[in-house]
Amino acid sequence: MYCVILPVDISSSQDPDPAGKRGFFRMDGVSVRFAWVMNDGTLNSLDSVPKVFSHELVEACSDPEPVVGLDAFVIPENGRLEEIGDVCNNMIGILNGVTMQKYYSQKDHGCILPTRFTPT
Repeated sequence: MYCVILPVDISSSQDPDPAGKRGFFRMDGVSVRFAWVMNDGTLNSLDSVPKVFSHELVEACSDPEPVVGLDAFVIPENGRLEEIGDVCNNMIGILNGVTMQKYYSQKDHGCILPTRFTPT
């Protein structure tokens, strides 16, 4: 996935509200996946680069080519159909002083933010 992190305080003129977005397009028969992330100049706000990037990254891992209405949605306990980052939007955790986005885990039936990886 290609990701553009915008300079501080620069937003998309087409879509000024979201802090980030991802998608894909086809070029010469190849699927090109991309994301863009706004930059508020912090590491610990709800619109910080690490928080927004982690949100887009987990969604790209679970659904690399989003198509409205055909996305790989999860069904959380509240009955909504959303992507794994959207279910937990603005639910954060702090890792080494950096704000990260939680994501929905069907296994754990809730929003999680792993803090360490244990190889199996």
